[in-house]
Amino acid sequence: MMTNINNPFEFFDFQKMLAALKVPTVDGNSENLINAQKKTLETFANASKVLFEGYNALDFSKIAEKTAKESFEILNKRLLEGLTEIKKVIEDEGKKASVKN
Repeated sequence: MMTNINNPFEFFDFQKMLAALKVPTVDGNSENLINAQKKTLETFANASKVLFEGYNALDFSKIAEKTAKESFEILNKRLLEGLTEIKKVIEDEGKKASVKN
């Protein structure tokens, strides 16, 4: 007898093995089974909702962080430009005052 090299389990009959195990069967229409599965699906739905809300909160916090950083950079740049302008005005006024004297 030659076995198929691609399927090493060809000689093994799973159906006979499962029949010999005599696993108890569960009625697919059982109210308890249906309720248990509903609870499981509800749990998955709730977990997905919490995950989604957490992910959105992370997106919003990252957006807020980015916006705050950009705003600070704009304000900081203008503040430094303003200080440079004030320094230049003071220097120019000092030069004018020394020329008059």
